Amino acid sequence: MSVYVRSHWLLTVVAQFICAFIRDLPLKSGSLLSARLQSVGTGNKYNSEWMMWESYKWELVDKASMQIVSPKYDNIVNYEGFAKVSIDGKWGLIDAGGKELAPCIYDDFGYFNDGVAAVGIGKDYNNSSLGKFGFINSVGNEIIPLTFDLTSDYSEGRGLVGKYNYQTSKWSMGFVDITGTEVVPCIYDEASAYSNGVALVSQNGKRGAIDRFGREIAPVEYDHVRVLANGYVVVGYENGLGTSADPGHLSKLGIIDDNGNEIAPIIYDSVVDYFDGFAAASRDGKWGYLDQGGNEAIPFVYDTVQAFTGNVAKVAIGVGQPTEWGGWSSSKWGLVDKTGRETATPKYDEIFEFHGGLAAAMVGNWEDGKWGFINEAGVEAIPLIYSGLAINSIENMTDYFSEGLVAACLNGKWGFINRAGEIAIPFEYEDAQAFNDGLATVQRDGKAGMIDKNGRVVVPFEYGFLGEIVDNYIIAMTGDGESVRWGVISIN
Repeated sequence: MSVYVRSHWLLTVVAQFICAFIRDLPLKSGSLLSARLQSVGTGNKYNSEWMMWESYKWELVDKASMQIVSPKYDNIVNYEGFAKVSIDGKWGLIDAGGKELAPCIYDDFGYFNDGVAAVGIGKDYNNSSLGKFGFINSVGNEIIPLTFDLTSDYSEGRGLVGKYNYQTSKWSMGFVDITGTEVVPCIYDEASAYSNGVALVSQNGKRGAIDRFGREIAPVEYDHVRVLANGYVVVGYENGLGTSADPGHLSKLGIIDDNGNEIAPIIYDSVVDYFDGFAAASRDGKWGYLDQGGNEAIPFVYDTVQAFTGNVAKVAIGVGQPTEWGGWSSSKWGLVDKTGRETATPKYDEIFEFHGGLAAAMVGNWEDGKWGFINEAGVEAIPLIYSGLAINSIENMTDYFSEGLVAACLNGKWGFINRAGEIAIPFEYEDAQAFNDGLATVQRDGKAGMIDKNGRVVVPFEYGFLGEIVDNYIIAMTGDGESVRWGVISIN
């Protein structure tokens, strides 16, 4: 038996919809405009292809259903205290009281960042003819006139702008600040929005990186550049085997810090982003870690590694086929701390992420492996004796122990254990799911029921399916084949 990851997202959506339908809850389009206003569509129809409600025209109402703006807009995009609106494909701006701040004259209207949005009249640069673009603020003033051939949304106080030369068919790009001052002149062939204080630029086929004032952190001479989370830049040259579009295994890479210093030489085959002060990197087929100074802090002896989370990182010896959990089928996983000491020798076939100081671990294969939990010190805090664990969606998990307990399978029967590994509910069920709102679905004699954390039966064992609890209601199914019946159980 293997680990069970519970992620009944589709059934949850169905349950929420049915509960809302049966209880006559409102199913409305719209979103919050401010503390007191919301947009409401009129003339609704249901689009069966997209399974959503479409609205022909939109109005603004307050919480008391007092109309603020008559239903005339095709779209309303809400912000705090104002909104973007459109009529016949043209965009404008209104305030929370419905007063027009900017008329609906813009063909392009970007997102507001730093209180500023890019706007344009005419087609954008991806079309056959060009429009003109500038920037508008949240009170409707064009703070930067529509004189550019290209703009992009503000990021970190800088807006990307571009000018097009029709004679040479080339772009010249730079950046303006929030006042419209051109802080980086339009001299680059290409540029990207700022991220972590750095923008990537290119000239004549070569790439580099600049800071917010246009200073070149990485000279425009590389074939590959990439910004890291700490503002450092990965740089690299081609080795003649590939293109800069995918240089990870074809180029040699190094790191330049935010002062323009090369802290890691250009000798690495791959460099991953920094997490908790360490960046995973590979060279000559082996992986290790670089510290913030670019030093090889943890030896390059592993076949694959993962990012540090907290005090440890997962490392593996052996290379196999990737599994759906992000590991490798013939790898043996262990743990390494930030000093390079292996707190857990690579001997596990799976180690999941740490949550609440514990990580689920497994030895053996997925069909008959044994599961338990290890801590960051590599100690098996809960012995690896279980043939299955019922774990909620890994992507959204914050703790393996839902409401303090986790379902586990021992000798073919399911029960619940606590964080100390103690048996909280005996192993007597055919199946079990994680606790939610004080209840867990379990199965006995082929029928589903629900128990509380004391093991007391709350919902009797007479259902073929029980959904998740949604607002104290549960979708339930009885029967099979043509005799299947669906209903809703109230949990009081």
